[in-house]
Amino acid sequence: MKKPINIIFLLIYFFTVSCGYSPLKNVNNTNFYIGDLSIEGNRSINNHILNYLKVYSQPRDNSIKYDLKISTNYKKIVKSKDNKGNPSNYNLNVESSVQIILNDGSVIKKVINKNKSLSSKKRKIAEKEAEKKYIKNMSKLISQDIVFLLMYR
Repeated sequence: MKKPINIIFLLIYFFTVSCGYSPLKNVNNTNFYIGDLSIEGNRSINNHILNYLKVYSQPRDNSIKYDLKISTNYKKIVKSKDNKGNPSNYNLNVESSVQIILNDGSVIKKVINKNKSLSSKKRKIAEKEAEKKYIKNMSKLISQDIVFLLMYR
């Protein structure tokens, strides 16, 4: 009884390992690189985006050069308040306006918005740390959207 189950698992393993899977977003398989990157707006969001996009700044053989202008805007909006008037829920909004400048001088504009809800904490330090974590995650998502936009252009 145990032998057929082992054979089935072994076959499933070989089929999944040898299927030729490769990650969709592999840096070595990209056909582009980012030449000039200018960023303005919120400093912490910009630093996170720069760190994520820095990998794509090295030119490769037969790759297309894109210049980027990114403008970021961060808003922390109070969604609801408690009985005392203190904020109980926030909405964190990161808006990024991306301009892709092609080799021929044409410009493609794209606006990327990311939202996250944050509940108020009793300890403000914990709330601030959660806010920083959410900002970092939203910045990573924005940079991934930029990379996918450049890959499938």
